[in-house]
Formats: sequence, structure tokens, C-alpha cells
Amino acid sequence: MRGPFRRRGGEVGMARRVVKAGLWAFVMRVTIRASQLIRTVILARLLLPDDFGLMGIAVITLLFLEMLSKTGFRNALVQMEGDAEEYMDTAWTVEVIRGAAMAALVAVGAPLVGAFFGSPEVVPIVRVMALTALLNGLTNIAIVRFDRNLEFSRVFRFEVAQRVTEVVVAIAAAFVVRSVWALVIGAVAGSVARVIASFLLAPRRPRLHIDRRQAKEMYSYGRWIYGTNLADYFGGELDDILVGRIAGTGPLGLYRMAYTLSQSVVTEIAQTTNQVVFPAFARLKAAGGDVVGGLLHSAHFVSFLAMPMAMSFVVAGHGIVQVLLGDNWLETVVPLAVLAVAGAVFAVVAVVATLFEGIGRPEVATWSSLARVVGLAVVIYPAVSRWGLVGASWAVLLANVLSVIPLLRPTRQYTGERFRDLVVAVAWPIAISAVAGVLLHGFIGAIGGIGTFGELALAAVVAVVAYLALVAVAGRWLGYRQPGAILQRLRNR
Repeated sequence: MRGPFRRRGGEVGMARRVVKAGLWAFVMRVTIRASQLIRTVILARLLLPDDFGLMGIAVITLLFLEMLSKTGFRNALVQMEGDAEEYMDTAWTVEVIRGAAMAALVAVGAPLVGAFFGSPEVVPIVRVMALTALLNGLTNIAIVRFDRNLEFSRVFRFEVAQRVTEVVVAIAAAFVVRSVWALVIGAVAGSVARVIASFLLAPRRPRLHIDRRQAKEMYSYGRWIYGTNLADYFGGELDDILVGRIAGTGPLGLYRMAYTLSQSVVTEIAQTTNQVVFPAFARLKAAGGDVVGGLLHSAHFVSFLAMPMAMSFVVAGHGIVQVLLGDNWLETVVPLAVLAVAGAVFAVVAVVATLFEGIGRPEVATWSSLARVVGLAVVIYPAVSRWGLVGASWAVLLANVLSVIPLLRPTRQYTGERFRDLVVAVAWPIAISAVAGVLLHGFIGAIGGIGTFGELALAAVVAVVAYLALVAVAGRWLGYRQPGAILQRLRNR
């Protein structure tokens, strides 16, 4: 293959880079998620569910146009073998045009959004949020180098600049305005920081230029990414759309809070892993490395972390909501538990789907996303109409389970005899988490429930200790070897 990885020692050099990149990605995500969790907890005490619902409508609108117009060029640049430099000007120019068009369309169509959701007060909010589309289009495309070369120390600085700015500005604004505009001001400030950071961290300066041949070549790969992204949008936002349309902004704010809190760690685990393994799978395939082995370790790692987190929300959800958010948000308890399980399922599915994107078969991931969105489309309306927020959360869980089906045959074919190892790698954490959940439930009952920060912290310690103790028992007497294998691989790097 062309590029730096063959010269750095083939698969061994790649493994070292992946481990290092993974550590940086983990630090980055923990920092970002911790800041966002602080933001959520503070703003939940200062603002009302209606405020979060109004902001949710604006976000839904922008995400729709984002997915509808997404080219997939960035993914194509990451996956591309050889030098991608000559393609960057074309990719950036298309992104600039797309961002400007999105901003104009959102500003003009804002009254239609207000009419659809029956919330005229959302119109000025949507129009101001259109600025984020324009700003995001101006982001320096050269940051794609960081993903290509697994330079996640730079990705860390880039991402943190945006997220921390958004969090700090939103919290400061909330103390002043005490309304949805605090969220809007924070989002715009974060987008400004994103653009500035992209040009400070990436020395290459893009120029306005379009090469039709290059655009066509990137689109040949990106069209499948486009399909995946569009399906992912409806799979991820259709529940929000119908909750907002049927129930109104207040319930939408409650539902989005449940979703945000449940996914705060679970989905972040998958995103962190996928951010690393997507370019790693692509490079390993080109170098003739053990891609299947990489999949096994990645899937197990995600399951090992995501399953106990989901269990914690199921067992301790009431205490988490009451302590962190307050009594105004208690209606989120059941949706929080169901969505946490849905997030854990999605986390594992996303790793497998990323494998096929990384090895140049993005259509497999697209079919998985389509199964998810079709399943959600079939059940979401009657579920929301009859059972409200709880029905919406169960519909999401069902849709995520359905997204597994299109992955089964291609994964079995690609992994061959090691398919059973993949199933076992995911199944162990599920079983251990279930037992740990029973122990945690008993502890919470013994202390009379969770009502203070101290009791919540103590329950968290008990959950972690119980889970790790059960992992040790399973490893010593029941043949559960994956955690030890991962630690050994890390020591060897």
C-alpha cells in the first residue's frame, strides 16, 4: 500500500498507533462528555423542559438538512488510500457551498417548521441556529488528516475547543437570560470556536476550487455514506419529530433529556471506538493485517463498557434523575432506562457497521441503518400516540434490535469460523452486567433508595466493584478470557 503505515512496520506499527489513538480518543470523549454532563445538570436546574423542547426542534431541523445534503466526502478522504491532499480543495469548496445553502434554506423555511410543530415561538430560534450551518461549512477540511493519520491528540484539541466553549457560554448565558436563548447562544459560540480551532490546528489553507473528476470519485464512495447518514437521521430523530409533533415542546424536552442522559456514556463509548477503528480497519485491510481480530477486540471493548452502563440506568434510573436533574424531570425515568438499553445495542451494532465502512463496503452499514429506520417508522407513531414517551423509547429499542439483522450474514461471511468468537465476546458482558444489576438493586433497596449525591456516588462504587468482581470470577473459573487478553495486548504495545 502507499502511505506511511507500511513504512512504520506494518501491522505492529499500526497496532501501536491504534492504541495511542484510542487513549487520546478516550481522553477527548471523557472530557467532552463530562463538560456536557455538567452543562446538562446545571441547565436542567435553570431552564424548563419547554426550553429544551424548543431547542430540540431547532436541532432536529438542522440535522435534517445536514443529513439530506451530506456528501460523505470527509469519510471518503479518510478511507482513501494514498495521498488525499489534492482532493481537499474540492471537498472543502463543496462543504462551503452546502453550508451557505443550508443556512439560507433554514432561515427561509423557519415558519414552516413552526407550523409543523405548532410552535410559532421556535421560528426566531431556528433562524439564529442557521448560523451554525454556515459556520460548520467553513471548517478547515484539512483536519481530516488527523483522522487519516490517527493523530487524536490534535483531534482532542479541536473537539474540546468547540464543546467546552459551547458549555461555558451556555451556562453563563443561562444565569443571565434564563430561557432557551442560553442554549442557542452556546451553540453559535461553539461553532465559531470550531472554525477558529480548525484553522489554528491544521496548517494547510484550503482554497475555493472544484474538480468535477475528484468530486465524482469521492461521491462514488460517499453516496453510500450519504444513504447511511440519511437512514441514521430518521432512525435517530423520527422519535423526536413525532414526540414534538404529537405531544408538544414540553414532552419533547423531557424525552430529549432522557435520551441525552442515557446516551451520555453508552453511545459515547461507541463513538470513541468507531472514531479510531474506522481509519484503523481501512489501513489494516490495505496492509493485510488481522481485521477480524480488530473487530473482535473492538466489539468486546464496547460491550464490556456499554452493557454495565445500561444496567446502571435500568436499576438506578430514578435516583440518577432525582439527584442530578430534580423533580421536574421524573417523567424521564422509564424512558431513560429503555433508551439506555437501546443505546447499548446500538453501540455494538455501530462497531460492526464501521468494520464494513472501513474495508470499503459501506453499503452493508447502509442496509443496517435502513432496517433500523424502517422498523422505527412502522411502530413509532402508534407507540407515541398510545404510550407517549415510554412508547417512543420502546420503539427505539425495537428498531435498534432490527438493525442487527442485515449485518448477520455479511459478518458471518467475513469472520468465518471466528463468528462464534464475536458472539461470545459480546455475550459475556451482557450476562455479567445482568448479575451485577441484581446485586445493585439489592443494595439500593437496603439503603432505602437514592436521594442524595452521597448515596448516588456510593451506589456507583458498588456497581463498579460488583461488575469487576464478577468479571474476575468469570475469568478465573468460567473461561472468560477477553479482558485479560486486551490487557496483555496493551502491555505488549
